[in-house]
Amino acid sequence: MPYKLLKELTDLEGKRVLVRADLDVPLNDNLQVTNDIRLKELLPTVEYLTNKGAKVILLGHKGRPREERVFELSLKPIIQPLSNLLNKDVLYSKNCIGIVAKQNINSMANGEVLVLENTRFEKGETSNSEKLSGEFADLADIYVNEAFATSHRAHASTYGVATIMKNKAIGLNFQKETEVLSTIMQNAKKPFLIIIAGSKISTKIGVLEHLIPKADQIIIGGAMANTFLKAKNYNIGNSMYEHNCVDMAREILTTAGVTGCRVQLPHGVTVADELKEFIATRSVSINKIKSSDMILDIGNRTLDVWQKVINEAGTILWNGPIGAFEKKPFDEGTTFLAKAIAESPAYTVIGGGDTLAAVQNAKIDIKKFSYVSTAGGAMLEFLEGKKLPALEALEN
Repeated sequence: MPYKLLKELTDLEGKRVLVRADLDVPLNDNLQVTNDIRLKELLPTVEYLTNKGAKVILLGHKGRPREERVFELSLKPIIQPLSNLLNKDVLYSKNCIGIVAKQNINSMANGEVLVLENTRFEKGETSNSEKLSGEFADLADIYVNEAFATSHRAHASTYGVATIMKNKAIGLNFQKETEVLSTIMQNAKKPFLIIIAGSKISTKIGVLEHLIPKADQIIIGGAMANTFLKAKNYNIGNSMYEHNCVDMAREILTTAGVTGCRVQLPHGVTVADELKEFIATRSVSINKIKSSDMILDIGNRTLDVWQKVINEAGTILWNGPIGAFEKKPFDEGTTFLAKAIAESPAYTVIGGGDTLAAVQNAKIDIKKFSYVSTAGGAMLEFLEGKKLPALEALEN
């Protein structure tokens, strides 16, 4: 690899190690962590460093505060959950740069862990300010990126600081993410099934074009499937679709036909007059959609066909819910899909924030999947074959 791995770092005792972590975990109205998967993924790297006697300084963001302090977007609520997971007290700094941050770092003992406040409270984080990047670099001796989910962004804490610091590496989970996704791209066990869903085809056009030649079958769901149905001249009623992407959808279907990749679109769908919880619904064939109907989930006919495809797969890659799962009963299709993938004998990789939320909503243990990625945009860009800025900054 053109970049250093964590375990290639030497002489860590007493060193200040700045770890860019993915700390953007969901909180409820009481500011309590509701899903700690991202914190758990961080543990191996933090424990490796603390066991080597390093002073671990965690840098991360939450939400989009637009360079101002927002109480609800503070990282302070993660301190106790992270302490519980590490079985040791985690320190907190109310600033991520400046005198206060440096004082907190200077008072650390070897093997301690400190969480700095939200990087996006600072001016210049998302614009990759050279000044802010330099201030981050002044905090530590070594930089480690353990936030694959943000690696597609050239921010000060993910890109700028890494271009300044000479001693740098990727974390254990970051390494695993790239290895798993690279293996899928290069050597997936056949049949290779890709399930791509969500609201917009425009955000996933690149990954579809890149993966079609590698996949045996692609299932397309969610609102983006409506654009494909429109491209095949089906009446989709009052359903959401992207008008300017219909021709793109036709091109993708043509490419799939040439390469021998079979595209699976919904055969039957669940419709309603509007997207409203517990509203009256109908399950209909895609040939019988009325002008007032909104397609909001897949139907039983589709589930039967897709179940067979999933059962026969050797590798499954899933990104995106296939219905409006946030509102019942339009979560039924996604829940069915999640359970089918979890029970499949295939090597299964799932990723994306909405996908993980759907799995949590379905009350499925994530350990039932072969690999779970918290990344959404970064995962898709990596699968597209794009060079991620954070990785580029780490290259020696």
